[in-house]
This record gives sequence, structure tokens and C-alpha cells, in this order.
Amino acid sequence: MAKDGEGPSLREGPVTKLDIRKVLDISTGHLPQAMCDAVEQDSDLAVYKHPDGFGYIVAIPMYLEKENEYDEQLSTHLRERFGNAFVNILERALAEGCWAVNFDQDAYKYEDLFPLFEW
Repeated sequence: MAKDGEGPSLREGPVTKLDIRKVLDISTGHLPQAMCDAVEQDSDLAVYKHPDGFGYIVAIPMYLEKENEYDEQLSTHLRERFGNAFVNILERALAEGCWAVNFDQDAYKYEDLFPLFEW
């Protein structure tokens, strides 16, 4: 148990349940190549590049949802910076309860949900 001034304890007692989080797995083909390069080089996004160089995991900016309300200004900012294709995927993943998106060249192509781009 936390003492006064130390903040709340993350876990109390024995751990009986794992904290499992969802990740959307989607093809990099749903993004224009120039946009992928911009995401990889952006220091404001939490991006992990796959060791094989053929994709990356992007943590969804949780501030897209501000106190259970959608942050329209942030959405607009991200759209101006990275384009609609990228933000539409992040927003859909967030709506499905995901914390990140795994963009991978070999992942599934959701052609009925998102446009595909030629590289």
C-alpha cells in the first residue's frame, strides 16, 4: 500500500490477472510511402521500427481521447502533419480498444475499410 505523498500503488496483493492490450495488425500498403517515412522520423510519435526494416509499431496518442471526449484539434493537427490515411487507421484502432498499430508489409490488407497505396 502506498504511503501519503507517494501516489497510488499500481498493484495491491497477488497478481491474478494479466494486463493484455490490443494492437491492430495492418499492412503498410494502407499508407503512402512518403507518409511512412515522415512517421518514422517524427519525434513526437512513439514509433518502434521492426528489426527487419519492413514495418513499425506506432503507439496511438492517447490524448486523441481527452477525458472520454474525442480531441478534434489534435485529430486536425495529425491529419495536417501525416494525412488522412494514417489518422483514419489510428482512430479506428482507438475505437476498437487498441493502444497501438502494427504496420507490417506482410500484414492483412483491409481493402474494404481503408484505401491501398502503390509503393
